[in-house]
Amino acid sequence: MATLLGLGLFVALTFLLVCYFPGYSISGSFAWTFPALFTTYLSLRAVYHVILYPIFFTPYKHLPVPPGRSIWNGHFKILQASSQGTPSAKWTREVPNDGIIRYYFMLNRERLLVTSTKALADVLVNRAYDFTKTRALVASIGWVTGTGVILAEGDVHRVQRKNLNPAFSFRHIKELYPIFWQKSVEMAERIAEDIGPLPVNAKVISFADYTGRATLEIIGLAGMGYDLESVNELREEYRKMFTTPGPFTRIIRNVVFLTWPELFFYLPLPYVRTITAASQKIREISRLLVQRKRYELSSKKIDDSRGDIISVALESGNFTEEGLVDQIMTFLAAGHETTSIALQYGTRILCTHPEVQSRLREEVRAKIRHRGKAIRDTVIAGQPIKKGTNIAIAPRATNRNPEFWGEDADVFNPDRWLAPGCANTGAAESNYAFLTFIHGPRSCIGNTFAKGELMCLVAVLAGRFEMELEDPDKELEITPGITNRPADGVRARLKVLEGW
Repeated sequence: MATLLGLGLFVALTFLLVCYFPGYSISGSFAWTFPALFTTYLSLRAVYHVILYPIFFTPYKHLPVPPGRSIWNGHFKILQASSQGTPSAKWTREVPNDGIIRYYFMLNRERLLVTSTKALADVLVNRAYDFTKTRALVASIGWVTGTGVILAEGDVHRVQRKNLNPAFSFRHIKELYPIFWQKSVEMAERIAEDIGPLPVNAKVISFADYTGRATLEIIGLAGMGYDLESVNELREEYRKMFTTPGPFTRIIRNVVFLTWPELFFYLPLPYVRTITAASQKIREISRLLVQRKRYELSSKKIDDSRGDIISVALESGNFTEEGLVDQIMTFLAAGHETTSIALQYGTRILCTHPEVQSRLREEVRAKIRHRGKAIRDTVIAGQPIKKGTNIAIAPRATNRNPEFWGEDADVFNPDRWLAPGCANTGAAESNYAFLTFIHGPRSCIGNTFAKGELMCLVAVLAGRFEMELEDPDKELEITPGITNRPADGVRARLKVLEGW
């Protein structure tokens, strides 16, 4: 809207110039004067923002900058060449800083990377509502999910979270564990069936399809009260919704997102058409689920104390039908894809650490019976932050920071969580050393749901199968996105083990 108003104002000023000061125009013609003035204005603005501001006028000149910065394109080449979070993790380790590092995105767009626990506490808890998500992030996620609890801001977010909290209480999540376990076992049964009967039952599979289906069914049954096992159309449309854009589309997206992010989703690109059609189809299915749930609750055809997300939201009386659809879209995106990818990484780690896999299997079989951006001027760690400054939090960098976790921060070491007194922090001195679910009022509302779900899925896989990578020497390839995913879905050779 601000862009349109600015353009309209420029048109009006050019018109006044041509009408009342024709000597300062080009041949007294609006058609010649406007393009010339507008091009000059854009050029001067670009020089200021891309070259002059980052070097001479930024209020953050005293903050450290990582090496490798281009004079006009910042660190964009480095960021594009690596998976999300990798440069931030490297800079956090190698660039001396007092909690904030300054780096530059495409065309020298300034960003501040928060690294210390004190700075993280300011951004996530102490001054959480001083910051909002960037227009680009809201546009890219909101086009699919609508304004659910993840994208809502200020008082709207507070109200949404308050009304949804009962569905994510620890007591309620514990009641959902049987569903987590049931769907985990069903996933293992599908894998075992595809592998084949004993004794010749070692076969290479790709985990992506199995994990994606299992987590979608879990969020459907535990989160919405419906078993989505038979909704093949939803699974297919969901897969389309997370299509990865090609190189040409990514270039267009990066350029458009610099000025008018919302415009990208109106461009006639195959990628845009695919995700738009898929998200609209899923919204239609979600709307039908809301209407059905409303009818069942009003007619007492189901137990009104079940406590799934839709039931709790409906009973609060504070959500419109479209608002409920936004919440469903949000939890489908945040509660399905992320856990599916985490499970793929988890199985890969178990494959590369067979001794840990064996320990986990022994414990499972012994313990579990046979399966039956800133919106106002603020301060971060003492650093004054001007309104409009982009703030970056990098969970990958924080979760692997040697300052918090010791020199073995990059080592897969489950024992760090098993020592006496270390269960909650993994021996880190601060809760802010672990950012997988963030902290504070904007923390992941479904973190206990995700942890319980993932524990059941991993336990069943480790208890039922012996796993090894198809090619142990192959480097892990990452497909970038909102959540980085293994490019091949983790291909592993599985063998069914008897006795459990």
